[in-house]
Amino acid sequence: MGDGRDNVADSLLVCGSMLGVNVHIVTPKPLFTHPDVQKIAQNFAQDSGSKNLITDDIAQGVKGANVVYTDVWVSMGENDWSERIKLLKPYTVTMKMMQMTGTPDDQLIFMHCLPAFHDRTTQVGEEIYEKYGLNEMEVTDEVFNSKYAWQFTEAENRLHSIKAVMAATLGNLFIPIACGGGGIPVIVKDGHLRGVAGVIDKDFSAAKMAEDINADELVILTTVDHAFLNYGKENQQAIGKIKAEQLKQYLAEGYFAAGSMKPKIEAAIEFVEKTGNLAIITSLSNANKLADGVGTIVYN
Repeated sequence: MGDGRDNVADSLLVCGSMLGVNVHIVTPKPLFTHPDVQKIAQNFAQDSGSKNLITDDIAQGVKGANVVYTDVWVSMGENDWSERIKLLKPYTVTMKMMQMTGTPDDQLIFMHCLPAFHDRTTQVGEEIYEKYGLNEMEVTDEVFNSKYAWQFTEAENRLHSIKAVMAATLGNLFIPIACGGGGIPVIVKDGHLRGVAGVIDKDFSAAKMAEDINADELVILTTVDHAFLNYGKENQQAIGKIKAEQLKQYLAEGYFAAGSMKPKIEAAIEFVEKTGNLAIITSLSNANKLADGVGTIVYN
């Protein structure tokens, strides 16, 4: 449900056709799945027996569905937010839409590859509200937190594949990209992993991974050469080598912006305090100069 041209829709259509699953892509006509992808899916469907549908008719598209799946409306790097929102606003997954399936509750689930724009609790969510007046986008908060929601259970499957890839590549002639922002926050409840609302910042993900693999250093590369006190002001001051305890004091005094340098500082402090090793914050252009002592170097 939503953008019929994105990679998730393409993957679902083709893989579903391989496996004999009936896939309905419900999307505005300007966002219909590319004909080349449709052709690939059709070839697989002929062998598997899948009966696929691409339509802009919501009622027709969701009828009889067991799984309602959506994705973010605008991917990273795309700029046509206004146009995309105008096209896709009628395709927000709502509780009414879930009920339109006509499927019994115990045979119906909602899924999302995450992160999802379903409320204003994140910085991006608040920015969307300020620009477009939307509290929710591709899914309502009601559905996201409903009995139908399986997006966190779905996401747990990634854990095992990621661990396998890391085990196969770390220490070999590869540079694995193993974690990022967004993430799937979970808690253990009644012996099972359960999703909880939240977003894991990419800096915290990196610090946690560095801790888990016993990394000698945590290096966070960003757009500036150092962390700064009074950043952007006439009296801004670059932070060079600094003890974690002193950096915690600056953090408490509010020197670092939320959603920007603050999580990098917090991640660096956490890594240093837990491991006793160094954390470095500097720019991407300084990545080949780390041995020269560039950047903000945090130590115990």
